[in-house]
Amino acid sequence: MGQTHLSLSRFPHHASSLLKPLADLFAALRGNSVAIGLSGGADSAMLAVCAAELAHEYDIVLHCVHIHHGLMAAADDWQQHCQQLVDLLSQFHLSRIIFSPIAVSVDKQSGLGIEGAAREARYQAFLGYAQQHQVHHFLLAHHLDDQAETLLLRLLRGSGIKGMQGMREESVRYVDNALPTMSSGGEQSICYKEEDVADNTDGVLVTSNNKGYAVHFYRPWLSIERSAILSLADWFAKQTQWLAVQDESNLDVKYKRGAIRQHLAPVLNEYWCGWKRNIARHAHLMTEAQQMIEDLSAQDFAQLTPSEDRRSFDLKAWRSLPAYRQSYVLRYWLALHGVEMPTERRLQEWMRQLRGVHQLGTDRAVKLVHGEWVVSVQKGRVQLIVSGFVPSA
Repeated sequence: MGQTHLSLSRFPHHASSLLKPLADLFAALRGNSVAIGLSGGADSAMLAVCAAELAHEYDIVLHCVHIHHGLMAAADDWQQHCQQLVDLLSQFHLSRIIFSPIAVSVDKQSGLGIEGAAREARYQAFLGYAQQHQVHHFLLAHHLDDQAETLLLRLLRGSGIKGMQGMREESVRYVDNALPTMSSGGEQSICYKEEDVADNTDGVLVTSNNKGYAVHFYRPWLSIERSAILSLADWFAKQTQWLAVQDESNLDVKYKRGAIRQHLAPVLNEYWCGWKRNIARHAHLMTEAQQMIEDLSAQDFAQLTPSEDRRSFDLKAWRSLPAYRQSYVLRYWLALHGVEMPTERRLQEWMRQLRGVHQLGTDRAVKLVHGEWVVSVQKGRVQLIVSGFVPSA
């Protein structure tokens, strides 16, 4: 491999679109440790290359975290290839760069599908690493093409406004230190809650609070097309002879994303050349719409004489709302307490029963069980309790 120093001035001109959002982010994170999810593919590898170029200037320690899923025959080779990249970058730069491979077990029986289960295992590993090494900032290499694919998949699944917001440029996951669980394989599983960065107060970088240990996930390239990343990867390969790994499963049509890349995207590219940015713009509009819904729901909920802990509200006041606002208030209420959203069908059934229950809650048959939670009506109030817990009279 070549030993020529890869200075910023020698980066190709088109790389400026990749470097600028990263430089802006690093300026805000100056002096911190920052982790990168490094798979070895072109996207994450070039994110590591750009981050290494900028890290010393902003006094940032880089952690390149590689997740070994154990799903592909070449997984061991990919890990070694990532190690080679980090070694290479360490030679070229004054920045401190740490390589940390983590082996995970993917639960193929989780019901999430292979892609979903692997993603869940990956985030569990990222959160565990972040907490163990006191890292609060994680970079992910998602780009505009990924965003467009995600939104297409969600549209075809029938996602609502919230789902059609797509991925966010920044989100926060809170690790609940008080609720460690064990996976079926005997490995520790991290309990977490994810929020958009918009939920933070005044944009302050949260590191910990009553919600738990905070890990910020950033996607600085979410508005950049993958072609720019691949162009930089080609340049980097010519400079160093290091080639990004090729994961054949990315184009395998048995996976939905592979089907989009092989069959749908080429047609869209031919007839609607700007479809990726148009879909991303739609996601932005959905974000604004969702914020309006949440603001209205918060106002409506405040009119339902909620209890101090916000676990109960007045049934009669809820019934006075228009039907569509009843639905949104219920979603808002559940989200306040970190309850996993029920399906649309289940939510409609809950609303049917709540509309039909006796005003004083004497119809004890109404008991809406949802995981560890129970929604019931007592003394004219809708209550959310943990299953097995008996509220005081």
